[in-house]
Amino acid sequence: MNDMHTPTPEFTRFLEWQTLTTLRRSERFDAAAPVTAEESRAPELRAVARLPWPGISRAARIAAIILVSMMAGAAGVVAAEQVRESKVVERLLNAQTIRITLVEKKLEVAAATLAREQSLVDLGYASSWSVMPLQENQLRLKEDLARLRVDSGEVRASGREPDTAIDAPVVAGRDFEGERIELSLGTLRRLLKVANGRFELVEKRVKSGFAPISAAADEKVELDLLQHEVERLEAKLKLRHAFVNGEHARSTVVRLGHLLDASSRGLKLEVERAHISGRLEIAELRYREGFGPNVSDAMRVEIARLDAELALNALERSLYEVE
Repeated sequence: MNDMHTPTPEFTRFLEWQTLTTLRRSERFDAAAPVTAEESRAPELRAVARLPWPGISRAARIAAIILVSMMAGAAGVVAAEQVRESKVVERLLNAQTIRITLVEKKLEVAAATLAREQSLVDLGYASSWSVMPLQENQLRLKEDLARLRVDSGEVRASGREPDTAIDAPVVAGRDFEGERIELSLGTLRRLLKVANGRFELVEKRVKSGFAPISAAADEKVELDLLQHEVERLEAKLKLRHAFVNGEHARSTVVRLGHLLDASSRGLKLEVERAHISGRLEIAELRYREGFGPNVSDAMRVEIARLDAELALNALERSLYEVE
């Protein structure tokens, strides 16, 4: 964005023309002279030029005219900048409106699909397993819609793009970033309930012999990852409240936020590594027993486990450097 106090080439040329024209006119006509069309476009300059100038040098008159010209020009620049900013806000709000409409339509489709599938479950034509992904999709869309509405409120209040930093300022007495964190936390808690129900169903299927042990392991890792994310957002919300209430300085909050994110990534990698290690042990056991995955499958699992260990090691080093 250009600095509103930096004159443009057009403004400089216009100021020079205005000054010279007004000075020549003041020398030719007295205060009773009729107003010309050019003078009507610059009333401030006309008033300065028609003042009596006894004993005032030509240089002083030029300086006075330039001063008034600059004041008039600056006011015009400020007005133009305000118009430009209002157009930016209007475009931002239009984009938010389009996004909201799109998510609303998706949510309508998701709700109809879930209702149809739920009716099949109620009639016994489908299992409760089939509705769980649809429930998760609907929950995420509801969160997206609520976040977009919060973002629109921030755009109207601030005239800028939404600020999602942990140290984002409170705008017009409203903590928009805190509201976004609370929305995400509420959605994750509901998703956690769905994941718990799915894990219980998988356990029953495994015990009945209708699903492999790996299916339960996959669901367990998803459940653990969701739980870690809930804990991360709970900590982030506390940190946000502490910043808004003035309990921590901005630099402290930013640093603690980085540490929180790094710790969360480390926990997720730890869960994934443990999960992959478990799959590797099962694969090796079944291979020794003479059935199950072949050697190449076991090697792929081992490579995935080593990749997770390397990523965790790098993250632990970066966390140590931050501390």
